[in-house]
Amino acid sequence: SSLDKKFAVEYTTTDYSRYGDTYEIEIQTLVLGDFALVGLPCQPYSEIGHKIREKSPYENTMIVSLANGEYGYVTPDSLLGTDSYGARFSIYTSRSGYGTADLLIDHSVAMLKKLKK
Repeated sequence: SSLDKKFAVEYTTTDYSRYGDTYEIEIQTLVLGDFALVGLPCQPYSEIGHKIREKSPYENTMIVSLANGEYGYVTPDSLLGTDSYGARFSIYTSRSGYGTADLLIDHSVAMLKKLKK
């Protein structure tokens, strides 16, 4: 399809070597009373935000996507390699790979718990 062709052209003509095998992204947390913000420099699938909110020690937790960066879509492992929009058409999803969603969740929640102390 024309969308597949556009994806293929973009993917094959972009130089990703600047990222290397791994790269670090910055997660930010801000707490005001019992309200917490988690800033992620990507577009996480809603499932990721739900899990962060579920595990957060704060009654009100909001996820802010595209906070100080843009590393594309991050999908749960169960969607990688499927035809879902984010998994198939994001040039960065293949760069994030398996386990990235869990890392975002785990590190975000750990930061929130540290702030709660």
